[in-house]
Amino acid sequence: MPDSLMSEVDSMVGRAESLLRSKDYAAAAAAAEAVLRNLSLVSKAAVIRGNALLFPLLDQIMDGSRENPNRAAFQEAEDMFVLARKLDPENEVAGIEEQNMKSIIQMLLPGDDADLHEIHHASDNTVLGKKPQVSKQDDDLDVVIVGAGASGVGVGLMLIEQFGIDRKRMLVLERGARVGESFRRWPKEMRFISPSFNQAEWTKSLDLNSIAQDTSPAKFLLEEHPTGEQYANYLEAVANESQLPIQFCTDVTRISPLGVPGHPRFKVHVKPSQVAPAATLASVHCKFVIWAAGEFQYPKDSGGFQGMELCQHNSFVRSWVDVPGDEFVVIGGYESGIDAAVQLARTKRPVTVLAASPCWQESSPDPSEELAPYTRARLRDVMTDASLPQPKLHGGFTVTKVAKADAGYLVYAKEHAADRVAFDDRAPVQRIFSTASPPILCVGFQGSVAALVGDLFQWSSDKASSPVLTDQDESTRTEGFFLVGPSVCHDGLIFCFVYKFRQRFAVVAEAVARRLGKDTHQGIMACRSADMFLDDLAGIHACTG
Repeated sequence: MPDSLMSEVDSMVGRAESLLRSKDYAAAAAAAEAVLRNLSLVSKAAVIRGNALLFPLLDQIMDGSRENPNRAAFQEAEDMFVLARKLDPENEVAGIEEQNMKSIIQMLLPGDDADLHEIHHASDNTVLGKKPQVSKQDDDLDVVIVGAGASGVGVGLMLIEQFGIDRKRMLVLERGARVGESFRRWPKEMRFISPSFNQAEWTKSLDLNSIAQDTSPAKFLLEEHPTGEQYANYLEAVANESQLPIQFCTDVTRISPLGVPGHPRFKVHVKPSQVAPAATLASVHCKFVIWAAGEFQYPKDSGGFQGMELCQHNSFVRSWVDVPGDEFVVIGGYESGIDAAVQLARTKRPVTVLAASPCWQESSPDPSEELAPYTRARLRDVMTDASLPQPKLHGGFTVTKVAKADAGYLVYAKEHAADRVAFDDRAPVQRIFSTASPPILCVGFQGSVAALVGDLFQWSSDKASSPVLTDQDESTRTEGFFLVGPSVCHDGLIFCFVYKFRQRFAVVAEAVARRLGKDTHQGIMACRSADMFLDDLAGIHACTG
């Protein structure tokens, strides 16, 4: 504590002692109570210190190049959580953090946890970190959410705070060791293209990147365009504040529908993720599943063209500064391709972009189908900076093959005649680009839906080939199985930004809550008033043309 605060506390304690000695017991009790009220603040500080000690250890676990920390490394963080609970028994966050850490240690170091403190504050199967072993149908959870990123945390909060779902009747399963794992894997230089600004109290609109009412990444992070790590910290803070029940280090391997029409039921098969290879297998039974596992950890890095496996997908880049090589070919445009070109150019290395269309010249009424102003501005800065190599931008090209060559790699691309750009009208239909470094792949993501649960959905026959959903974002093939996040698509409407897909959280949460027998009227009204209940998609079609 600061000396001034310690001095004030000492003074208050001294006054209480003086009153006690003078036998003014009522006043002494009141003075002592005033001191004790500060313990809740000290308890919160202990949780903060515990997390500050714990998070670097979790980062070490996720870093495959380093050994996992031993049991002793967790001791001080554990002591902080125990201290926080002793100082303030009502500090539920402290108990949740302690339970979460115990689960991680048990999975990492089985048989070496005998000295862990007993957890007295919770014993049910749905508390954060505890392995769910539900077998009886009467003990089914109401809801399992897969993924603790923006979508999973957002829809989880919506279920609890707006539609009255009991925390003890739901569980979020997360494959990583922390909330927002995908965002933490972004390249260090990558930032949100949609700006954050805290306009609360002045308009009814939320911060564009907020996942819940009364929260703002801009206010929390003091950043307009946060990095992935920063945004993950915002999500983590929101989840902790709301005591969202999350089981970490858990991979969902399969989901088995067990119900009958009108009464959905699921068995969620899980296994420990790579950060906890020694943990035992388990499964969870529930009435509803909400899939929120996102896309970033499931790249589209094979099957697109011959030699695709020779390329490096941009999702595996941790920092563009550290990517080896002197010059590069980037396959793919739009946000990820142009971001790669900008970042590589900033390192003063030449880069060539091969994109299916000249996205840097295109505009659209739908912001999902054009470069963001933030991206255009960064590209413009690089293109006009004489000290940097200008990226070579080729629009209207489809890469058909990548092959190894003596001096590196050859990239074969077919030019679409209708899209030939002015700088090279004489270009042949087929062109070959050479590069000494593995080409950078910026062609998007397969996504977790297609990778893991594609059989639970019907798929559209159009070019997008997206999961077919009801008006409530429920699978048309599997009753009770819902989808939230950037993979949601309705009649060509793309929900790839946070400010878009968050408006469907309440639609899903309301459907689940209503089928669980909840009165959802007040929740709907509250969400509508905050622009968080988007069910009029026809109106969106009218705005975007």
